[in-house]
Amino acid sequence: MNGVAGPGGPRSSRLHLPSAETMRASMWVLPTACMVGVLALTFLLLQYRPDTSTLLQRWLWPGGPSSASSAMQTLATAVVTAASLTFSAVIVALQLASQQFSPRLLRDFTRDRLTQIALGTLLSTFASSLTVLRSLHPDRPLPVAALCWAYLLGLVSVGLLMAFLAHIMRQLRVDTMMRTVHRQAVRTLDGAYPDYDAGAHRHPPPDRVTSTEAAVVRAPGSGFCERIDVDALVRAAAAADAYVRVLVRPGDQVLLGTPVLYAWRGTGAGIDEHHVTAMLSAVELGYERTFEQDTAFGFRRLADIAVKAISPSVNDPATAAQAIGHLGDLLIRLMAKQLGPTAHRDTRDTVRVTVPDRDIRYYLDMTCAQIRRYGRHDPVVLTAVLRVLRDAAVSARDDAQRTEIRRQTELILTEIPNELPREDRDGIRTAADRVGEALNGRLAAAFDDRSGELRSS
Repeated sequence: MNGVAGPGGPRSSRLHLPSAETMRASMWVLPTACMVGVLALTFLLLQYRPDTSTLLQRWLWPGGPSSASSAMQTLATAVVTAASLTFSAVIVALQLASQQFSPRLLRDFTRDRLTQIALGTLLSTFASSLTVLRSLHPDRPLPVAALCWAYLLGLVSVGLLMAFLAHIMRQLRVDTMMRTVHRQAVRTLDGAYPDYDAGAHRHPPPDRVTSTEAAVVRAPGSGFCERIDVDALVRAAAAADAYVRVLVRPGDQVLLGTPVLYAWRGTGAGIDEHHVTAMLSAVELGYERTFEQDTAFGFRRLADIAVKAISPSVNDPATAAQAIGHLGDLLIRLMAKQLGPTAHRDTRDTVRVTVPDRDIRYYLDMTCAQIRRYGRHDPVVLTAVLRVLRDAAVSARDDAQRTEIRRQTELILTEIPNELPREDRDGIRTAADRVGEALNGRLAAAFDDRSGELRSS
């Protein structure tokens, strides 16, 4: 294959606008928008300066310029102090959460709407009070509307600050973190995969998958594949009368100069550089993984929580079992979806682009592999993984899924260390036997137990 684009080859000429997920995860977008809007309204209200002798002026602000100046100074000082102390405490709490659970969880705090609104309100109140303070003159009537507006912002800031503190304490609970990751993963999963029984199979025609005449399009930079704009890629391929096979998936780490696309024409002719550049621009790279198209990211984060929980520094197998339960729910949802590569057609119903995808083995390995290795000395952890495999076996749709579940069960049995007490080893093997019963359709034997020990940890 001919390499046509690399570190020194054509670069994307299209400026990638930030995606909705990137904008939401940014801590400055919403607070900045709030502050700009509040300042615009403050400047507008500053134009209203009723005469000091009017009843409206005395009712809205009974004091004079001196009291107004003192009030605005106090408000600005109090708000900036509260914001500094509050967010300093939050940063310390986030550091602890990062160390104990997973550093990849911090994105949830930066994208949290209440956190952004609280920060935007505090900054807006500070900016508004300074703006009003600057406009106060002893020889001019008071801007009573702007003063009342700043006063109202101060009251709102106090309420939001209390709500934010309660919210952040709830968000720092590990149960809330896992629920948040789980919900995000379910949304991504539902958007990425059609139902198992929905229409034709996803696999593309074999004659459009490879070609010895294909040109290798290499990455112009390094990063994580955050998003693949399939529609733009199909348009670029159709414009070049070419076929494209994407080699990376959302969530893959891409290094400079490595292949990201194969592109070829049915006639064997070469592809123009501007068409290659348009194709390359459809694969968006970033510095971190995101939920936008990356279904595996939710699995990764929940597995991180489980692995951290069973580490010697934390030693919390109950939390690990709970994270494994969330992983099990995602696995069961995947069993009801069509996995595999997707074929995408142009307006003339010609397959132009094929996009790879992860299979059920990948997700089962993501769920089980690290946890069984690091938790091999804890029967609670191994039993929790086997319990998830048993539950997934009930929802398996075909022999391929059942084969992969059986494979994971056998791998767990090989991880049982001989130094475990015999009773613990027998309990793990009993849980593995129940996976086999579920795979064979004998649900009574798979789920009946003495006192619920196979449903709780």
